[in-house]
Amino acid sequence: MRFTVHEEGVRSEVSFERDSAVLGRNVDCDLRLANTRVSRRHARFERAGERVFVIDLQSANGSWVNGERIARRELFVGDEVLVGAVRLVYEGLARPPASDTQALDLEEAGYRTSLPEFDDERVALHGYSRLCAQLLAPHDTPTLLRAIIDSALELVRAERGFLLLSPEPGEKPQYGGWALKVARSHERLDVPLPHTRLSQGVVKKVHEAGAPLLSIDAGRDERLSGMASVEDLRLRSVVCVPIRIEGRAEGVLYVDHRLQEGAFDERDLEALELYASLAGLAILSRRRVEELERRNAELEEARTRVARLVDELGRKVRDRDGELAVVRAELARERGRHDYAAIVGRSDAMKHVFQLLDRFIESDLPVLVSGESGTGK
Repeated sequence: MRFTVHEEGVRSEVSFERDSAVLGRNVDCDLRLANTRVSRRHARFERAGERVFVIDLQSANGSWVNGERIARRELFVGDEVLVGAVRLVYEGLARPPASDTQALDLEEAGYRTSLPEFDDERVALHGYSRLCAQLLAPHDTPTLLRAIIDSALELVRAERGFLLLSPEPGEKPQYGGWALKVARSHERLDVPLPHTRLSQGVVKKVHEAGAPLLSIDAGRDERLSGMASVEDLRLRSVVCVPIRIEGRAEGVLYVDHRLQEGAFDERDLEALELYASLAGLAILSRRRVEELERRNAELEEARTRVARLVDELGRKVRDRDGELAVVRAELARERGRHDYAAIVGRSDAMKHVFQLLDRFIESDLPVLVSGESGTGK
């Protein structure tokens, strides 16, 4: 059974060798889809001889064939099956012969995208560009970190993902000096009790070695033997890669699959390493934006404080000018309009004399000063 799958703008081909294949969001589905409108076990394809049927598994949003909601329907070449927001086109049973430009590399169990090599690269480039756009979109830090894990789970079809980074000031370090920031499931939900859900031994091993780790079956991996967390969690497939920021290992990206061994291969490891580099750049960019925002806030606070001080200083200057004006007025009333500092005396009688002087001091007429001897003429 062959289908062309159109999901979020990405076109790929899948092929099922078995007579029955389940599609949905569960990790144990033969065709696992990430679209949130797809139920955990949404529908099933069945082959009966040369006939193929699609059966809805009581999904929330239903299964549709050529625009009609169905419970069970036989498929013919060219029929379009819609589950959630994912469109599948039935291409028939027999595969076309391989050409020089088409690679038909099927996995023994399940399915695998089968496209010409240049189409594989084009699909991968499209997927990475979409992930980059998600990382570079405006986010606060918690939203960015959740987006990093959700995209990583989508990239390698993992069951769970964890992101650990260097602790912030005042934050308690864990797992060999790193702090757990985000723990998410493939259903884009937070993992409950995240500190008991990942292998500390694997994280410490990657931290100490500074190198990525891929385990096809962690329970039988000699490198992980003796790790209680691996046994307790019954881990199967694990990938853990360091996140480097400005050349330094600042954390790890950890994804696993507890139900399926061999869920990841070297290609997934390589893809996750590349993605971790992009995630490191996104985290660094977010940190710099936050630093600029913090400095701008400090500058705005300083500007407000300076404006407040300027207003206060201006008010004090105005008050001082007023006080000086009052003092000058009092002095003018006491001493008159002219400077009589050379004349000794501040009594009321002398003030009367100064007022008389103010009336005549600028006159060119002679002034007669009269009075008895000893009065101070």
